[in-house]
Amino acid sequence: MFGQSGWSLPVAFYFKVTFSGQQGIEDIAFQEVSGLSAELDIETQQEGGVNDAVLHLPKGIKTGRVSMKRAMLPVGSGAGASLTEWITNTLNFDEGKPIQPRDLLIHLLDAKGETLHLWECGGAYPVKWATESFESQKNAVAIINLEFACKTIKQTK
Repeated sequence: MFGQSGWSLPVAFYFKVTFSGQQGIEDIAFQEVSGLSAELDIETQQEGGVNDAVLHLPKGIKTGRVSMKRAMLPVGSGAGASLTEWITNTLNFDEGKPIQPRDLLIHLLDAKGETLHLWECGGAYPVKWATESFESQKNAVAIINLEFACKTIKQTK
């Protein structure tokens, strides 16, 4: 604890990810989340008649791709099946079926399990999955990396 207000630094290992959308996706534990970023995209223009001045004009917000790591999910049924189905349906792109975006909510939790900070990733959909390497000389859990494109990323809390 710091100071008299009781404020303490948040820890990066206590978080949860929830998905929203038409079909419910059960709460899934993730090992790692990264890519929470938003950046103001700018366009530069030379100011007319002034050779040593450059204007920086805002164009829009560019969001990062949110990456998540977790143990490989089962296919078919069981924990994580609806997440796996959504990812598979999206990445096996069929032009006749629209992509079904969802909102991702990433909660950084305090010691009591209450949301300390919240990032809302609106209009997210999977754009990549990859497995980490399989190695015969390691005794490790098979890990899958998921990457999501997001229309918006806002820290709301």
